[in-house]
Amino acid sequence: AKYVVFDFDGVLAVKEVGLMDLEQAVMRAFGGAERVASLQKCLVALAVAGAGLAIVSRNSKHIILRALRAAGLDSHFHGRLVFGWEDYAETMPKSALITERIMAPAKLSEAEVIFIDDSAGNIRDVQRVCAVVHVANKGGMGETHMTELTSWAASQGPRVRLGSTGAEPQ
Repeated sequence: AKYVVFDFDGVLAVKEVGLMDLEQAVMRAFGGAERVASLQKCLVALAVAGAGLAIVSRNSKHIILRALRAAGLDSHFHGRLVFGWEDYAETMPKSALITERIMAPAKLSEAEVIFIDDSAGNIRDVQRVCAVVHVANKGGMGETHMTELTSWAASQGPRVRLGSTGAEPQ
């Protein structure tokens, strides 16, 4: 089994999403219909490759689920694997949440999980427990990141540490 763990704001969404963004979620939260179609294609490809999907965010679980639903992306995520600020202490690093709530229950090794985030601090923290992709640009993950994730999910090869662009193995 493999799992792709996404941050929400600045990764799946193009910015930090608030209640005001939900009415026009496709445009305001996800960057338009074309980007939503790309996300949809990526999420389907990950599912076809057998990858489980999770979200670990500091946004509200309620906002995340509503934004996903508004853009038609909610069917790819099980609510129990969407973690918002309500689900873990502010002092708990994302690495601990990923290890305790996603990897341990599913008996996943570090080679079976990849985490994608826009925060360099979160990337430094989580790279100790699994593979990572850093979305260093503004505007959420792009085609390069999506291709990287789908290639990783489809591969059965050894663990790869991805660089800051998500393109160069270290």
